[in-house]
Amino acid sequence: MKKQPYRIGRTIYCILISSNRPNILIPVRGIIKEIKWDRQNPTYLIKIIGFYDTFYYLKNNFFNMTFFRDIEKKVRASRIKDENFNSIQDILDRFNKSDESKFYIHVDSVMTAPTKKNLEELFSDVIFFLISRWFSEIKTNSIRPFYKGCFKLGSQKEFNRLLSISFSDLLKKSNIEPSQWLTSI
Repeated sequence: MKKQPYRIGRTIYCILISSNRPNILIPVRGIIKEIKWDRQNPTYLIKIIGFYDTFYYLKNNFFNMTFFRDIEKKVRASRIKDENFNSIQDILDRFNKSDESKFYIHVDSVMTAPTKKNLEELFSDVIFFLISRWFSEIKTNSIRPFYKGCFKLGSQKEFNRLLSISFSDLLKKSNIEPSQWLTSI
């Protein structure tokens, strides 16, 4: 289903994806400053007006990330140094200075949502996908014949059994059949 494009000036909820650390996702609230249209989906240039992570998480991740910072997708390193900030509000205050445009960040429309609740659902889906992919990679590496380390497992069946013991209850709470999920990874 194709999303309806948003307009300049609208507040949207989105997930920031770094060009150098694509598995670290930062959910934010932003205001659309510019729109670029292409054949598939629009892309937005946003000004961040709110974060949904803790300051500790941002301090350990956000300042080390590079983002597409203009609508033409040119990567520019972050100009923000984490030692200058003591709180999320300090970061947001910095984004509101006269040179605020150098902190605008490019976001693909597929990583946007109209409400915070929709963003929570989108974020959960993307994180579920990433976690499932990581488990798939762990399975592949832990059953390799040449690997002899402490996480060595004899077979995919053994890996599935151990993972099922660990996570079946959590999967069932989310209405996910553990055996189907294990087959998909």
